[in-house]
Amino acid sequence: YSIVNSANNSIELIIKNYPGGEMSSYLFNSAKQNDMLRVKGPLGTFHLKESSNDNIYLIATGTGIAPFISFIESEINKNIITNKKITIVWGVRNEEDLYWKPYLNDLQFIPTLSKPNNNWKGHIGYVQETLSELNIDFENTDFYLCGSLNMIKELSNKLIENNVSETNIHTDAFVKSN
Repeated sequence: YSIVNSANNSIELIIKNYPGGEMSSYLFNSAKQNDMLRVKGPLGTFHLKESSNDNIYLIATGTGIAPFISFIESEINKNIITNKKITIVWGVRNEEDLYWKPYLNDLQFIPTLSKPNNNWKGHIGYVQETLSELNIDFENTDFYLCGSLNMIKELSNKLIENNVSETNIHTDAFVKSN
């Protein structure tokens, strides 16, 4: 479950419906309006950081797009992203999974599909592959990665191989809870 909004009195979530998932089964099949849920959190530290770099790459898989929606739409972050070139690379399986599109015209949005239908004209594969196809100024860029642990490990290693400082790589990996 990924929190989308920030700095207001409500919580907006992106929830993936996992077959057989205890919570998603409840939310998608049994939950009723006015059911009481106790929620704790967020407890994370994944947020935009001040930086002298000119570029920000926000790279997500699946519901990992949620914090980036918050980054872009939050008034708190406006001062951090002013005068920065922002690129969002979002990997999902197919076109139907692209449930959000940025409303700002001054950022680059690169959806990447791993299992597209025959009509898809955009990037195909995984976000790690898409990133290697782009002309990136690695030394002047902050990278924010959110999504599957495998993507984060693989992409972090690729970035370090391209001489990106570890201080310019910020991650939030999705790990299975017990």
